[in-house]
Amino acid sequence: DNSNNLVPNPPAPVFTPPIINAGKYPGADYAQDQVAGENDVKQALLTIEPLPTTGKVRLVRGGSILRAWHAPDKGQAMLDFDANNRKTWNLANQGERADFLEWKDDLGVEGYEAGTTTLELQLLDANDNVLDQDSVTYKFINADCGNQPTSNDFTYPQQRSQRDYWEQECPNLRRCEWSILAPWPALTTQNCIGYAVGENAYYVRSNAMGAQISMDDVWGNGDGNCTWEEFVAFFEDSDIFNHLRHRTGARYILSLAQNIDHADLLYWEAHFHAALKSTCCGLGKWVMAKGKNAGGDIIEHVWDQPMGEPDYYFVAAP
Repeated sequence: DNSNNLVPNPPAPVFTPPIINAGKYPGADYAQDQVAGENDVKQALLTIEPLPTTGKVRLVRGGSILRAWHAPDKGQAMLDFDANNRKTWNLANQGERADFLEWKDDLGVEGYEAGTTTLELQLLDANDNVLDQDSVTYKFINADCGNQPTSNDFTYPQQRSQRDYWEQECPNLRRCEWSILAPWPALTTQNCIGYAVGENAYYVRSNAMGAQISMDDVWGNGDGNCTWEEFVAFFEDSDIFNHLRHRTGARYILSLAQNIDHADLLYWEAHFHAALKSTCCGLGKWVMAKGKNAGGDIIEHVWDQPMGEPDYYFVAAP
């Protein structure tokens, strides 16, 4: 979870507990105690009706990857779970009962690490016997295969930061749902088409205009117009289609797929852009893809965020 509202040159925050892998998550707001513009804390209601005047209420979390706060932007004390990941209120104790009443309708759940866990509410008698219980399963996900983008470097074109550059170029990208797999300048001799087929040394274009590899010249008739047949011939070439052949030497035939579920490669015709489907992140909720921006970054992203739904889906089969 990268910071939602990080200023260009923020003061170093005090992390409690210490931030995990600060290079991977620059300015990570999951490790900060208060965040302006925080939007990743989800409300949970602790409802017990009628609430007894005796016995206990216990909240049990499945692990420390879950944290709980009072306010949507945090800023107030984090709920203090014990060493066994439990928080217990004695309903017969006036102070503890009042504390539970403060938390019951104002509890915000935040993921501290990617993974799946539970939050269980238990009603107990005075002897700790469970009378009733209910639980919610939380799945905390993020684009975790690369690094979250930085926001205070200003080394990108037009003196933009890494994050500003991508958010302005692709306004539909959602924070924490994409990451930098290789930063700019990552293989400046390679564009998205070259990356999609494992060709590191060349820009691949549809025709000879500014191209180091021209689809029309090499896989077509060189008339200056790349046809659909020439485009497909390029992707089916057994010498260049390394990613999906897994370097086995077998020739794979590229054919159209109906949707993202069956696709290996995505292609946006209007943008002349290709990306590969990825299984690195998402925990089954997001379908991810990875692609390259001309001579710039290689990023992973939710498959349809940067440019919308692809024009074509391809599947590779022997």
